[in-house]
Amino acid sequence: MAKKKSHDDIRTITLDAATGVIDAEGYLALNARALATAAGCSVGTLYNVFGDLEGVVYAVNLRTAHALYAALETAVQQAGRRPEDRLHALADAYFDFAVAHPRRWESLFRFRLKGKADGSVGRAGEALFDLLKDSVNGLVEDDALLALWAAIHGVVELATQQHLMFYASGSERRYLRLILDTAFKGFSAEKP
Repeated sequence: MAKKKSHDDIRTITLDAATGVIDAEGYLALNARALATAAGCSVGTLYNVFGDLEGVVYAVNLRTAHALYAALETAVQQAGRRPEDRLHALADAYFDFAVAHPRRWESLFRFRLKGKADGSVGRAGEALFDLLKDSVNGLVEDDALLALWAAIHGVVELATQQHLMFYASGSERRYLRLILDTAFKGFSAEKP
């Protein structure tokens, strides 16, 4: 007789299966019955573990946010001490992650939970911003840093969708550098 799977086992198997579907087809292709079959459980049990199908997407997005954090943390640790170098490394790692996982990226930034969330994805986003703040050693005000990163995110988003005007592969890193270098010139000019 096969051992009954725990909720933790079902959660792990389901998240792995859902990540595979998202990578192949996007989060809109997720199907509760197919995920339950992959996890070896009923749809009811799947819903007991995740609440509903949105809960599965939310859990995959949390997993993606943690993977993004790990990639950015590694990049900043390898970048040296200068804030400019750290921001360049973060921007490159952010872009590389989006290109390597375009459908997970899409799910992370486009999926909107209709129900109540526990806030874990939001806290993961705050951790990402804290990493960004730490990388510049307090030299840039939070609002300016957030605006700068919004510009970086915009280039990455447009590049992953190939919607950049005059798009040519490789131009996105030039745009990222231009934004960061211009911003740092402005930040330096503001210092007395």
